[in-house]
Order: sequence, then structure tokens, then C-alpha cells
Amino acid sequence: MGRIFPILGAAAFLLFGVGQASAAPLIPTVNVGVGTSNNPQDVATSMQVLAVLTVMSLAPAIFVMTTSFVRIVVVIGFLRNALSTQNVPPNQVVIALSLFLTFYIMAPYWGQANENGIQPYLAGEISQEQALENVVDPMREFMLRQTRESDLALFVNLSDAPRPDGPEDVSTFTLIPAFIISELKTAFQ
Repeated sequence: MGRIFPILGAAAFLLFGVGQASAAPLIPTVNVGVGTSNNPQDVATSMQVLAVLTVMSLAPAIFVMTTSFVRIVVVIGFLRNALSTQNVPPNQVVIALSLFLTFYIMAPYWGQANENGIQPYLAGEISQEQALENVVDPMREFMLRQTRESDLALFVNLSDAPRPDGPEDVSTFTLIPAFIISELKTAFQ
């Protein structure tokens, strides 16, 4: 008889808990689907979201390819090997130093991109296309200053595009690989 009271107490407690659990608020569901729309603005907004997500996923690669980060990492790595210290400083420190030095070097260009492209776009003063051009222009200026003419000529010749009249006419898609090769050459010298 003494054992039945604890069992009944536990059963009552569990039944009381079941009642409370069933009274808990329901969690809303989220549905993501592809449907049709009669409004072209819905399609444009969806495409903009897709473009932003794509750029965000490629941001680290864009950062590495269009800044002096690669050159700095290679030079610090060579310095570490020249001192015959395999793991001192650790790779995390090498990357952190490279990031901060890259931020310092790129600050004027990023400031110009923010001032001429991002802020006017956020204020609604310029279109999205003009904002993108205004953001890319300072980066192109930096890359053109750091790219060897021979590397730029190599990639211009490899592309099937007509020969540009000047450096400002070089396609960004031609400039970026020329810049990367030039940065690697500079780092290894």
C-alpha cells in the first residue's frame, strides 16, 4: 500500500504535465516555394535577393582576389620560413596580421567606394548600376596601380576582346586575373 501512493503521485504529475504541454503555443511553419506572380516587382525583388546572397557567398573570394591580402600572406609566410620557425607565429596570427595590414592598405579605396557608391545609393540618389560602378572604380584603380603591364598584356591577349585604348578600357574580368598573377610575382620576389 505504501508503494501505490508514489506511483499514483508520479502518474498524476505526468498527466498534469501532458495537459500543460498540449496548451503550449504552436510553432508557426515557414513555407518556401516557387510560384507565379503577376507583379514584375516581385520577380525583381527575388532576383535582387538572389544576387545579394550570391555576392555574400563569394565575398571572401572577392576579398582575396581584389586586395593585397595574398601578397601579404605570402611575404609573412616567407619571413616565418626564413627565421626557421615552422609554427611561430601560428597560422591564425599570420592571417590576422595579413587581414589588418590589408584593411590598412585598402582603407582609402574602400572609403572612396563607400562615399561615392554605397552612401549615395542608400540615400536613393543614384541607381543600383551606378552604385556598383562607383564601388568598383576605386578597386580597379588599386588593381591597375599594382598590376604589371606585362601581366595585363598577357590577359588582354588571352581574352578575345578587342585591344583596349587605355587601362581604363580593360575589362574587370581581365584585370582581376592579371592583378592576381602580378601580386603573386611580387610576393615571390
